[in-house]
Amino acid sequence: MKKTLLVLLCLVTLNGWAQKSQIESAALYFNNAEMEDAKKAIDAAFEHPDTKDNVKMLYFRAAIYDTIATSKDEKVRKLDIDAAEKWALAAKRCLELDKKEIYKEQIEYNIVNAAFACNSAAYEASQRGDYAKVQTYYQLVIDLIPFDKNGDMKSNNLTEKSIVFNQFYFANKEKNKDDQKRYLKRLIELDYQDHLIYAYLTNIYLEEGDTSTAISYLEKGRTLFPEKKDLIGQEINIYIAQNKLDVLMQKVELANEQKPDDPDLIYTRGNLYDNAATGATKEAQKLKKLADEANKKAKAEKNLATKKQFEATAKETMTKVAELNKKAAANVAKAEADYFKAIDLNPDMIDAYYNLGAITNNKTAAIAEKINSIDAKTQAEYDKRYASYKKVQDSIFRVAIAQFEKVEEIALAKSEKTPEDRASKYAYLKDAYYSLQTIYAGMGNENKMNEYRKKKEEAIINSKKKG
Repeated sequence: MKKTLLVLLCLVTLNGWAQKSQIESAALYFNNAEMEDAKKAIDAAFEHPDTKDNVKMLYFRAAIYDTIATSKDEKVRKLDIDAAEKWALAAKRCLELDKKEIYKEQIEYNIVNAAFACNSAAYEASQRGDYAKVQTYYQLVIDLIPFDKNGDMKSNNLTEKSIVFNQFYFANKEKNKDDQKRYLKRLIELDYQDHLIYAYLTNIYLEEGDTSTAISYLEKGRTLFPEKKDLIGQEINIYIAQNKLDVLMQKVELANEQKPDDPDLIYTRGNLYDNAATGATKEAQKLKKLADEANKKAKAEKNLATKKQFEATAKETMTKVAELNKKAAANVAKAEADYFKAIDLNPDMIDAYYNLGAITNNKTAAIAEKINSIDAKTQAEYDKRYASYKKVQDSIFRVAIAQFEKVEEIALAKSEKTPEDRASKYAYLKDAYYSLQTIYAGMGNENKMNEYRKKKEEAIINSKKKG
């Protein structure tokens, strides 16, 4: 038994010596520029438990993989596609274990070059589409930053901020939301001054259905970057989705105070007034129907007390209708003022022209209602009153026509380079032509009505064409 143990001890000792000889062999091969053999020898020493943490082995492993990674000889570089990674890991481990500081000076210089090599390798991996390896290389660069004693990495913009942003960029390409969030949050911790960080985080959480977290990041971004339209736009969309128009109006008013001559913000405020007017008008129409029903019941009711109750309900409801219509009219006026101001600042703001056309056209509805309510004893009386209303209605129609024709003019000048451009262009044209078709129908101009009906159909066909 003792004899067997002695034999085993001898074998272990001999094996350890054999691995150390691999280090010497690797050094010899390396010094003779025999890189393939140097790689084989150092890999064998690295993989063996007796020498995997040998400082000398790590020093030569770093040197060997440095040469492979940076060689001008393509054959040498092809010895290992991951040479930069192995170089960086060996240099880092060597510095950590070199308590006697035998190789400290050489490795501290070498490790910075390894970081630059890993940064370059990350780009090469991205060209191959190997995004997992991209992240590995970038993380190595970050791990090596503390060893950059002279600030060479920082002076070449190789900082944790820049690298983490690159990590986010490639996580975004992979559509890996968990990694995107992790990198974006790290950028916030690093005080990366870019409002888009908060915009990205807001979008991710909105896509995941976590509106409260999305709003929390959006608010942080708005506090730091109150003037950025990307964040303002996101905020507006969120509150529109939540139907919080009052809160949204406060937000938009604040944004307009900060950027009073921004046509997009002015248009947005006008659009909110427009939506508020539409909401008030719809509510007024619902109440008007209820009032009409109450009046109808009152006329048919025989019981005097019940009759008075119906009449009171109708009167009270019509008071509310009047208040809503007054509110709608005030909001329409504010919307128009903002649309005109936005156009003054940006004459090509097509949405402002379209919305103005819609507002103007809607004004003819009240006149149409008056025409339908004409109660005349003679045809001559009817014709006179009708002509008077029609004259006013047509004058309003002509204003709307000019506004929709401006939409057509701007849309026709738009690009068709991409499918998205084409779809957008012909969507505007289709809507403008439909509006013009409707207006000319209201004016009784059949020729013009048919002209724009045909144009609308052509716009629909063109929107589906490729290239």
